[in-house]
Amino acid sequence: MKENRTAELSQLCRTCGACCNGGMFAFVDVEPGELTPATRRRLSVIEERGVFSQPCPAWTATGCEVYADRPRRCHEYTCDLYRVAESGQEEHARLLHRARRIHELIAALQARRGARDGEWLPRAVSEMLSGLRPDRVEPELLLDVAELAMRLQRDLGWRPEITKQPTEAPGSGPEQTSSSERSRAARDPASD
Repeated sequence: MKENRTAELSQLCRTCGACCNGGMFAFVDVEPGELTPATRRRLSVIEERGVFSQPCPAWTATGCEVYADRPRRCHEYTCDLYRVAESGQEEHARLLHRARRIHELIAALQARRGARDGEWLPRAVSEMLSGLRPDRVEPELLLDVAELAMRLQRDLGWRPEITKQPTEAPGSGPEQTSSSERSRAARDPASD
């Protein structure tokens, strides 16, 4: 039974991937010396800032390519969907359906945007919408953005907190969500 639960949890994560594919977070904090040099290179860690950008370069359709040597922040993060699956409170097929829908929405928005490699989805959507007059925004685009935001918050427990982008000086660039806030929220749901 435990082996089946482990396989179901793994399938759920690989199906969704929102915490790794740029759908939720802009960058992940990395502690000095916590990863092998090869993993730090694979993740393209910005050493002077102690972060790497999302989407994660090690994330693939089959999962994390550096799972055994993943950053502590990644190891500590658990979304609400995973917690529900782990507790057995909801049928696996229903949870998997929710994970698939999140994945579909992220993929559709990235495709509509023509997202560049390494582009954080919330920034891409913001840029896409800011260049259009309200009367020229496709209703389907607005619905997809709204549904994704709702699902990230409701299903995954995404509680974005805004910090400055790590590669720019404060006040000089767009704001993004940090993995340090996601880890805190994952460990302490009452922190909201």
